[in-house]
Order: sequence, then C-alpha cells, then structure tokens
Amino acid sequence: MAEKKKSGIAARVAELVKDAVEECGVSLWDVEFVKEGPDHNLIIYIDRPEGVSLTDCEMVNDAVEPIIDAADPIEGSYYLEISSPGLERELKTHQGIFEFRSDRQAFQSP
Repeated sequence: MAEKKKSGIAARVAELVKDAVEECGVSLWDVEFVKEGPDHNLIIYIDRPEGVSLTDCEMVNDAVEPIIDAADPIEGSYYLEISSPGLERELKTHQGIFEFRSDRQAFQSP
C-alpha cells in the first residue's frame, strides 16, 4: 500500500472520529495507519492533561468503532488500537507543538 494512501486513510479517519473522541473528554492527538508485518493497524492516539487511562481508551474505542465501521474507509482487515502518545511523543501538528511549549513553560524555573 502506498505511503500516500496510508496517510490519506489516517486523515480521513481523524476527520470521522474527532468529535466522538472529544465527546469522551479527551483530545485527538494523532491517527496512524501502519503496516506491521502482515497486519495493518489503525492507531488512534488520544491525550488529556491529567493523562490517559485504560478506561479512556475503552470509552474512545466504543465511541469510534461504529463510526469507522459505518464509513468503511479501509479496504481489508485491520486492528484498531487506541493509545496515549506516550512521554516521548512525536510532535507532528501545530497544536501539539503549542501544547508541548505551554506545558514546558509551566515547569521552567525563573
């Protein structure tokens, strides 16, 4: 599968699920559609200031799965994964960079 097509799928899924994710009380950090070995994984990264819990991931999974299934943006089978971006998150968007800078400034000493 071409890299451009994979990024197009991720962008389409992000557009589809953004509102549902935010209704769960978390923000949508990123969406990736990646091939790992023989499998394709759709990874939805969520975040919130106090951190992401397993309950948050379950709630988002239950909210987005029917939306993705109804829109059917992915040909073939895939695994859906809901995750935190983690401590060593990749800053890919302007919003992510802004949030990182804001957090960092809050911890700098005078």
